[in-house]
Amino acid sequence: MKENRIKKIFEILTDDFKDCTANDISKIVNFSSKTVREDIKELNLLLKDNGAIIKSKPGVGYKFIINDKDKFSKFIKEDWPKYALEDDLNSQEYRVNKIILALIIENNYVKSEEFIDLLFISRSQLNLDLKVVREILAENNIEIISKPHYGMKVQAFEIDIRSFLVKYIEEGSKLDGNILEEVSEISTPKINKVSTFVLKQFKDKGFDTNLVKYNNFINYLIVSVSRISKEFLISTENKDDPIYEKYSSIYKLSLNISEEIEKIFNISLDEKEIEYIYINLLSKIDSYIPSEYNENIEQIIERTLMAIRNTLSIDLSNDSDLKSSLMIHLTPMIKRVKYGINLKNPLLDDIKRDHIAMECAKLCSSYIAEIYKMNINLDELGYIALHFSAALAKSIDNLNKKNILLICASGRATAKILKYRFMHEFSKYINNLDISDYLMAISMDLNSYDLIVSTIPITLNTKVPVIEVSAYLYKKDVERIL
Repeated sequence: MKENRIKKIFEILTDDFKDCTANDISKIVNFSSKTVREDIKELNLLLKDNGAIIKSKPGVGYKFIINDKDKFSKFIKEDWPKYALEDDLNSQEYRVNKIILALIIENNYVKSEEFIDLLFISRSQLNLDLKVVREILAENNIEIISKPHYGMKVQAFEIDIRSFLVKYIEEGSKLDGNILEEVSEISTPKINKVSTFVLKQFKDKGFDTNLVKYNNFINYLIVSVSRISKEFLISTENKDDPIYEKYSSIYKLSLNISEEIEKIFNISLDEKEIEYIYINLLSKIDSYIPSEYNENIEQIIERTLMAIRNTLSIDLSNDSDLKSSLMIHLTPMIKRVKYGINLKNPLLDDIKRDHIAMECAKLCSSYIAEIYKMNINLDELGYIALHFSAALAKSIDNLNKKNILLICASGRATAKILKYRFMHEFSKYINNLDISDYLMAISMDLNSYDLIVSTIPITLNTKVPVIEVSAYLYKKDVERIL
């Protein structure tokens, strides 16, 4: 197995720990100086938490510095060997990700030769990798265009590029904890500063959201800062009138966050950038104030519940909790989908196992598509399904609960004791619990009950099961009823 370029560069810089320029190194490893700079950037990500760093000085070059001998020694013995071989470079997933980032982050023309040098692969392998790259980007509304003698570059709306980068970060975060820093090229201390400020603002302003949505918003902010710093702006392609007049409280929050972002990164956010921060916030809110929204979500919910009853023979039309939770969820969700804000669903694989809830969600999404002319992706479909999953579980629970009649021969005090003990032992199984004496029971319609429990031997004209127990409901009585 071949040693990769990163190991070669490591050995060059640590041979005598002298300064080396990218051109010097490129001549030794036989790759372009640009490729060398990219490799050094990747090598620095490995070293920064392991007791060393490669510092760059204009006009002088790169210098390898060990700032913690113990950490660095441990890293060399335990972790460095797995980075010193070419396993990752042999993986198509690794190569595809490198190509995508190289095309998107700078958004300049790149020649095929640069990728061949960067990934140490043949032209035929590059063509196979580019086919996968094009498919992934096309799914996210991003196109690769080619120009003779210049190479290839991506073409897309800035909003779609940012949405893709956020999605890329969230999908890769499980494997690489530094992926946000790597993609945005913004330091961890600055990212933490933004996160701390935003969290405080959310608390101070009573902005109600959850951890997944909060992390998604932070990722969006950092990606936006990175893109704005490179002069990739939303305003150059979106001249629509502002839309925030009806949501003043959320707009004020977006202004506060924008002002802090400008201070931290020394950049200027125009009206469109502030508006998209506002849109992102609007899509993350978990609380719902009916007077602030105009969308007729109620029609979607009612039509969905009717379709569920007609097609799945499940009646949820009287579940007020379900209606309320859908109303709260769908309003910001529609905002997210409308403005291309992707929200990763970490529970999706588990949710998909609840097939009935997913079918309910699909019915709901069909009415959303009909009214709002938008398609609901699988992550959002899973979030909708969660609400139906809870409602279905509650519905099944209610189906298993019983209407029970207690027949007592003694006085009211004994009847109260029996009712109390019965509720204590069987509360989760009880829908309605009534008490009667034998004489009253004879004249009652007993068919509305699922079970009759009596403290005396009785004979009744009914098909409802009858169980005789002690007035004090001993353990053997509980076992008989269960």
